[in-house]
Formats: sequence, structure tokens, C-alpha cells
Amino acid sequence: MLADVLLSLPIPRHLTSWQPGLTPLSTFPSVAASTAIYLGLVFGIHTYQNDKQPKKLNTLFQIHNGLLSAASGVLLFLILEEIIPKLWNNGIFYAFCSAEAWTEASTFSLVRVLSLTSVRFVHSAP
Repeated sequence: MLADVLLSLPIPRHLTSWQPGLTPLSTFPSVAASTAIYLGLVFGIHTYQNDKQPKKLNTLFQIHNGLLSAASGVLLFLILEEIIPKLWNNGIFYAFCSAEAWTEASTFSLVRVLSLTSVRFVHSAP
């Protein structure tokens, strides 16, 4: 399975599973600092660019959206690869609600889908 191949790569364990204190953004100080930096950058750039003409970056955004769509497609494949056999063998309730149905690979894939979805919403905002 593709998810097993990805998880067999030399990725540190704290980046593929939740480990309080080790996983990025798993402590309040790191979340607070990241939020402050993010908001500072967003509002700082907005203030800086407020009186300037917008730049035309259509090609760059098309490439960016193409890459996000490709990544979303791979993640959809990873999730379907996990869920379809469970749906077929055990039914819909087991596939989505049972604790045994959630493997490391499916959790890893779901977290990546959620992170890409949030990026997609940020970039599609007016």
C-alpha cells in the first residue's frame, strides 16, 4: 500500500504520529508563537501592500493550485486505499467509527488532508 511505503521512509516518529511535547505545535508556547508570527506576517504584509498595485501572478497561482490538487488526489487515494476494504468487509459504521479501523497510515493521511484543506481555504479567500 502507498501509505505503508510513505511511512517506511526515514521520517522521524514525532512527525507521523501524535507525541505531546515532540510533535510540532503540540505545546501551548509553540502554538502561541506560531500564531503570533503568522498574524504578524499576514497583517504586516497587508499593511505594507495596502497602497501598492496588485501583482499579476496567474501562472504562479495556477501551478500552485495544480500542485495542491495533485497532493489532494494522492491523499484521497491513500484514504480510499484504507477505507474501501474496511467498508467492504465490515460495513460503514466499523470503517468510520471503530477504534480498530484507524491505523497509523489512515491517521497520517487524514491529518495531511486536513492541513491541505486549510491551505486551500486560506488561498481561496477573497
